[in-house]
Amino acid sequence: MAPAFAKRLHELNGQPVYMVTAARGGASCHRKAEMANYDTWDTSGNLFALAVEKAKMSETKAGLPLSGIIWMQGERDANAILAGQLTASEYQSALENVIQRFREKFGKKLPIYIVETAYQQDKAPTGCEDVRNAQLSVSKKMKRVYISYGETGEFAQRKWFKDIVHYNQEALNDIGTKTAEFIYKKK
Repeated sequence: MAPAFAKRLHELNGQPVYMVTAARGGASCHRKAEMANYDTWDTSGNLFALAVEKAKMSETKAGLPLSGIIWMQGERDANAILAGQLTASEYQSALENVIQRFREKFGKKLPIYIVETAYQQDKAPTGCEDVRNAQLSVSKKMKRVYISYGETGEFAQRKWFKDIVHYNQEALNDIGTKTAEFIYKKK
C-alpha cells in the first residue's frame, strides 16, 4: 500500500512523502496473541522499540517530524480472540496502549490512521468483528485516531485476497490511495 499511498498523497499536496515501514506480518497487538517468533507490539515485545528507532532515525535524516501512523494490524489478535486466548476488551486496551506509547515518543497530537482489519477467509468472522469493533471504538474514544479505510469488509466479494488472510495488490493500492485521500482531507 505504501507506493500507492505516497503517489496519491504527492499528487494531492505536491510535497515529498517519506514513509517508514515498521510492520511485521503475524505480529500481535497483545502479548496473549503472540505467535512463535512473530513478536508483539505489547510492552513484552521488540516491535515498538524497533519502530521508534527507525522513525527517530528517519526524522533525523529527513529533517521532519513524524506526521502520523497508518495502523494495519489485527488478524493475529482476531485469531486469538476466536481461540479464547484473548478478549476483545484486552485487544482494545492493547491498541490504546500502543497508541499512547507512540504519542509519548512523538507527541500527544500524533494522528493515527487505522485500516480496519478484514475478515479472514478460513475462520468464523467473530474474532475479526471483535477487532474491527475495538478499532472503531478506539477511533471514537481517542482524539486524532481515525478509521482511514473501512472497506476491508468487502474484500472477499471483490476477490481482493491473495490467500486466506493477505490482501492482493489491487486491495493494497485501494487502501493506499484512499488512505492518502482521507489524510489529505483531514489536514
